[in-house]
Amino acid sequence: MQGALDAISFQHQPCLDNQNANAGFDPVSVGLTETFPPGIPCSRHAAWEDLPEGATIATRNEPTKGGRSLVLLRDAGAIALAEDVGAQPTLLDIMATPSNLRFIEIDAAQTPRSRQDVDAAAINASYAGRTSIPPPRSCARTRAVPVPT
Repeated sequence: MQGALDAISFQHQPCLDNQNANAGFDPVSVGLTETFPPGIPCSRHAAWEDLPEGATIATRNEPTKGGRSLVLLRDAGAIALAEDVGAQPTLLDIMATPSNLRFIEIDAAQTPRSRQDVDAAAINASYAGRTSIPPPRSCARTRAVPVPT
C-alpha cells in the first residue's frame, strides 16, 4: 500500500470535510454511512429541567462532534447560537444561554467519565454504548441531528 488508504469511514460529511481541511487528506465521499445521534446524559439530575442555574456541561473538543452537541442543545432550547453557524458551531457561537450554562471542552473519549464532575455531558453514542449509561437518563433527548451532506 505504501502509505495509501483504499477506504475510510467517516461519521458524516462535515467530519470528512474537517479532516480534509485540517489533515491534508483528499478522499471523497462515495456513499453514506449510518450516523448515531449524540445524547446529553447526566448522573446528578433526572431531567433537563432539573439542571440548576449555572450548570456545567461537558462537550466534545472536536469541531464536528462538539458542534453536533451544540446543535442538540440549541434545538432543546438550552442555548441560542449565532445565525448561519452551519454544522460546526463552537462555544464562541453561543449567543445566549437562559440558564447561564457553563461549558467545558474535553476529549470525546473522556465524556462518559466526566459525568461525575459535571451536571451533564454530551456523549457520542459510540462511547456511551461502552459504558453503563442507561439511555432513559438522558437529560436532553437523544435524537438524530440533521447534518448537511
